[in-house]
Amino acid sequence: MTLQEILSRLQNVKKNGNGCTALCPSHYDQQQSLSVKESDGKVLLKCFAGCDAQAIVSALGIDLKDLFAKPKQATNNFQQKKIVAVYDYADEHGEILYQNVRYEPKDFRQRKPNDKGGFDYSLNGARRVPYRLPELVEAVGRGADVWLCEGEKDADNLRTLGLAATSFKNWKSEFNAYLKTAHVCLIQDHDKAGLKQANDACKLLSGNVASLKTLDFYTGEPLPEKHGKDFSNWCENEKQNGLSLDEIAEKLCIFTDNADAWRPISASDADRREAESISDFEETENADAVKVGFTFGELQKIELPERVEIVRGLGRGENGLLNAVSHTGKSTLIRNLVLNLVLGKPFEPLTAGGLRYRVAVIDSEDTLTFLRSDLNKMQADFVEAEKKLIEENLFLICELSFGDEDLKLNKPEHFRRVIAAINDFGADFVFIDTVTSAFAIRNENDNSEVIENVMHPLKRFAKLTNTGVLTAHHIGKAKLENGETKEGIHRGRGASAFADKSRTIFNLDKDGDERVILSCPKLKGEKFADTIFKYDKDRRLFERQGETFVVSNYETLLDLFADGAKLKRKEIDEQLDGEMSEATITRNLKTARERGDLIKEKTLYSKNAHSLLSNNGTNAQTDAESQQNQAFQENAQMLTPYSNEHLSINENDTTERPFTAYNAFNATERKDSTSCWNCGLALERIKGGTTLFCPFGCESQKNVSGGEEK
Repeated sequence: MTLQEILSRLQNVKKNGNGCTALCPSHYDQQQSLSVKESDGKVLLKCFAGCDAQAIVSALGIDLKDLFAKPKQATNNFQQKKIVAVYDYADEHGEILYQNVRYEPKDFRQRKPNDKGGFDYSLNGARRVPYRLPELVEAVGRGADVWLCEGEKDADNLRTLGLAATSFKNWKSEFNAYLKTAHVCLIQDHDKAGLKQANDACKLLSGNVASLKTLDFYTGEPLPEKHGKDFSNWCENEKQNGLSLDEIAEKLCIFTDNADAWRPISASDADRREAESISDFEETENADAVKVGFTFGELQKIELPERVEIVRGLGRGENGLLNAVSHTGKSTLIRNLVLNLVLGKPFEPLTAGGLRYRVAVIDSEDTLTFLRSDLNKMQADFVEAEKKLIEENLFLICELSFGDEDLKLNKPEHFRRVIAAINDFGADFVFIDTVTSAFAIRNENDNSEVIENVMHPLKRFAKLTNTGVLTAHHIGKAKLENGETKEGIHRGRGASAFADKSRTIFNLDKDGDERVILSCPKLKGEKFADTIFKYDKDRRLFERQGETFVVSNYETLLDLFADGAKLKRKEIDEQLDGEMSEATITRNLKTARERGDLIKEKTLYSKNAHSLLSNNGTNAQTDAESQQNQAFQENAQMLTPYSNEHLSINENDTTERPFTAYNAFNATERKDSTSCWNCGLALERIKGGTTLFCPFGCESQKNVSGGEEK
């Protein structure tokens, strides 16, 4: 580049001997610390405040090689380059003062109109103005908000959204007069050079506009030296996701509403790349010295911390979800677990006890008044020593706000403050209740937004606090289709990224007014059986009662053929009417034939005599299956005081049927059954009849025949 081209990028240029002085773009300069001159075919830059040449050229948006003069034919090379964009800089009345010309391969030259109908490639004597000044004046006059971005391309893309925008690159203090009454949001490029330029522009703007915010769309990603992502990258990505321009504009406005007010960034902050990035919130002074990988031999010699599970499936630096529908008791279950973790007591199957932990709770839904009242009820029967442990080792964040903004953990300033508080307390485990209350998110069904604004910050949160993190979430609609159980498909509502990016998932379902069932659809390691908890409303405590099992549609279908029955498709549909759809029956019949469990002869389905499920009318089981069934029976007997009784079906049927655990648990999934008024459990329908009976053998049975109680 020529000396004049470099000078055109600087501010407050003054002639000084055989060179010039100007404001240094690499730091907040008020004294024209930069010396610029040409010698032996290269441009020499020296900042008397100490900035090195690399920092200066990065702030100018050029490379060190651009300081060297190009061969004479370079002038012709510029003429050979293709012009891809011309950005007009006009005065308040729309008269063009100068232009910034973009070439391909990427390069820029500034020019101004001359009196010969052409252009002079020099800005000497040209009045400097903000980009798109006429529109800027009009927008501010009618009270519109204004967005500032680093380049003209970004400003043009903002304009296509119907928003007032200009570029803050090479911003001058005299430009502030145009924005004096405006609320301004500055969108920075996600790189170190962009952070520096944005910070310098904000220093000039601060106190001279109605309000000033900064926004970085890529806070969850590493911060490169330069050539980072910008607003145009984000906008194009949203278009590819199918959003219209109006929807993109609305999303941007929401992000702007949630953006942080600008605050000065010190030199040490910039060196540590702290800025506005959650992803880079950690010490990076020796980042260049970090070893990227290891040979396996090296890895064998490294002393690594032992992974210890604090809560089932979750150790330090790991995050999971607890899903439940509203008003199921997930917050209460979390508080029960919290107290047991602090006291070192077991809360099976989630923790075995034995070790005491310091626990933090971030509650974004309840009030401090209710939270204190709830915990006091739970510990009412505790001894004084236990209460003292809870007072010292339980840390509560509730009703937290910063100024007029409620806590949102994906806002960088909020993130930093909470991280610092958790680390000062020294927590081992953190509970967040709930994920959609604790994070600012517009569309929980958008995978990319969930990853960027929730799951990535959660991962960083767990790492930077060195804690296990369990987050409560609302549950989606469960369907027991295609022979699958809740373990396979029961997830929280919204994008699949909630589940995909969680190491462990627990689900909590209601089972009547006083019971819940805790299940584990995702866990690396040995899963636990669905566990029943009974709820004590007065003490606000959950007490474990035992385990239960869910019967799949596939097993329900095979049940129809247990006694060697041969059925037509119509008969199968009739018997399963109300329990599963015709499409589900079709899929399961196909699966059963493919597995060899059922055969079809002409129009009749029947059990395959050679199937492992059939052996002279009884089930032939592997050793593993036998052990499973034995455990199954033992669990059932533990829960059922009437396990050994024989039940009489009804007065018209004298057949004695032994009680079985399978029938008992199968009954809990029957959708055509009612409940026993004595014990509250589901009554079972007898095949081929309309009578329902209590599988637990209550003496006061409720029989239903023809839809009427007897």
